[in-house]
Amino acid sequence: MFRIMRMIFGVEINELKNKIENTLGSVDILVNNAGLLSLSTSLQEGTPEAIQNVVNVNLTSHFWTCRTFLNGMIKRKQGHVVAISSFAGKLTIPCSIAYCATKFGVSGFMDALFDELCLLEQDFVKTTTVYPLFINTRKELGDFLKNNKLLPRLEPDHAAHLIVKGILRNQRNIYIPKAAKRSLILNFFPDRIIRYVKVNSTDNSKIKKERLRMQAEILV
Repeated sequence: MFRIMRMIFGVEINELKNKIENTLGSVDILVNNAGLLSLSTSLQEGTPEAIQNVVNVNLTSHFWTCRTFLNGMIKRKQGHVVAISSFAGKLTIPCSIAYCATKFGVSGFMDALFDELCLLEQDFVKTTTVYPLFINTRKELGDFLKNNKLLPRLEPDHAAHLIVKGILRNQRNIYIPKAAKRSLILNFFPDRIIRYVKVNSTDNSKIKKERLRMQAEILV
């Protein structure tokens, strides 16, 4: 049985945990999937509140959900914590600093959680971190990535199938598509090559158009 949770914190999430356990039973698999992506927002743009919201949803939420549900898994000596990160948590993309920073944070969080469970001999609770390229769930994202061969869009059903398959196999890390993992070698190249690849794989006209749209929304 499963339940989709909206983003909540503190007392609210504990209350929801009690409701779920009273209605459906114990939580065996926790999937942290909430995420916010602001396209084409540079470090100098965006309100402090908007940036903090990205941090809260994309990263801080993992602390509260895991703190809430992990103890039950440990007591039952079984469970699985799944985090949907992003390929941007392994390889940065321009004009998405808050998003990249939080997704790198999720990667570090899950690696540290794995280490902690191993150290405390509680690794019967499994962990899985998912690194998908962009999933086609938003129209503006689809338009932004249209005809971009380096960043193909993933269909949600296909991505979900691969994620479930990886969880059932207790994979620690899932890259979607699997071939995308090869591009991580770019991190080890000289800066001039990294710069060339990233600049030439980014459609600046689309970035400018998206930034103008966002600025117009702020002014309205």
